Amino acid sequence: MLKKALILICLALLVAPVGADEMTVDEVVESYIEAMGGRDAWNAVKTAKMDGKMVMGGQMEMPISVIYQRPGKVRMEMEMQGQKIVQAFDGEQGWQIMPLMGKTEPQKMTDDEAKTVKSQSDFEGPLFNYKEKGHTVKLMGIEEVEGTEAYKLEITLDTGDVTYSYLDTESFLEFQQEGKSRAQTGQEVKTTTTLGDYKEIGSLLLAHSREIRPEGLPQSLMIVIDSVELNPEGISDEQFAMPEVEPAAEAAEGEKNDG
Repeated sequence: MLKKALILICLALLVAPVGADEMTVDEVVESYIEAMGGRDAWNAVKTAKMDGKMVMGGQMEMPISVIYQRPGKVRMEMEMQGQKIVQAFDGEQGWQIMPLMGKTEPQKMTDDEAKTVKSQSDFEGPLFNYKEKGHTVKLMGIEEVEGTEAYKLEITLDTGDVTYSYLDTESFLEFQQEGKSRAQTGQEVKTTTTLGDYKEIGSLLLAHSREIRPEGLPQSLMIVIDSVELNPEGISDEQFAMPEVEPAAEAAEGEKNDG
């Protein structure tokens, strides 16, 4: 992988002989894609499964499992206090089961909740085929971030949300993201995500750790990936579809929420 990074740097210098800071946004994005394993290798992934854990505040741990299926489907399962939490997006709508909030039956997400989960269904991330996805990307220049020189990319998603991605100028790997997330109070909170522990999975290079730090909050959230399977058997459309709720159960759920 180090050899690949060195080749990419040489190619970048040939394309922009006046210096790396003269690279175009598409040259930076293509170098990033190559560093992550290449466009063909990523396009060959139709489904994926990740297992790991979510660590809150450095203490509370929750096992987490995520499955993906193209185009734009994701299902996340977490276990907390002995109860299973499910959030999913079937390509068109989001739904969830949140027993700790009294929602023991599948329920449709609000538009804001669904927008967040939909963005997580993009397995390869917004920079891959960004034009086809309806996103726009601007190269904001080179900045030093915690001692590392980085290309700063401004990504305007098709939803209108804006995020920032920082790519190491030597390896072209993404190591930091900035964006906003919606807290349970409904307020938007600025978050900084640090990516690390890159490992080769097949032909791909994937970050196995993400530390999410909400602005103004003392505790961070760490996601650690223990295993990744590409194109595993057994993933089907039914796993992403919202289960049908029996009328009696649906009425009981509504009465519980009203109460």
